[in-house]
Amino acid sequence: MGVHDPTELRPHMLRTRVDPHTVRSHAELYEWLAPAQLLTEPPTTWAEDWAAANPGQFTV
Repeated sequence: MGVHDPTELRPHMLRTRVDPHTVRSHAELYEWLAPAQLLTEPPTTWAEDWAAANPGQFTV
């Protein structure tokens, strides 16, 4: 990958096979957040999950 330390890895460097013929980078597959974004302006696509979250317990 051309890095000397794992902290140098970036989303575009990591790949995931999504089907037998397609590979995508993590930069394409995941929505990346800016620092503190969940505290200031969470993504609208996360609204349902955010509303259902309960900081007092962890369940799936």
